[in-house]
Amino acid sequence: MQSVEVDATPQYRFVPATIRVHTGKVRITLVIIGGTPHNLTFNNLFDAGRRVAVPTLASGGQQSVAFTVRTPGRYVFVCTIHENLGQTGTLIVTR
Repeated sequence: MQSVEVDATPQYRFVPATIRVHTGKVRITLVIIGGTPHNLTFNNLFDAGRRVAVPTLASGGQQSVAFTVRTPGRYVFVCTIHENLGQTGTLIVTR
């Protein structure tokens, strides 16, 4: 399984904002840096009929979501709380 850690910062950014993986199983761990709550939701990525997302976490929180990507492409992820402030990222999946 491919594992990636993504920090959600007080500046309303994901670090890294671009993630590159291959098709297959992926685990993304969202880590909240600072005092602002964040979440991570894919707008266009589903696994077994469910939307891939990490729920809203408070300061210092950390949680993972595991899923399988079968189709190469670009998948946008956002913090639904701060999307209008530019807190977005891209998962790039190749074979």
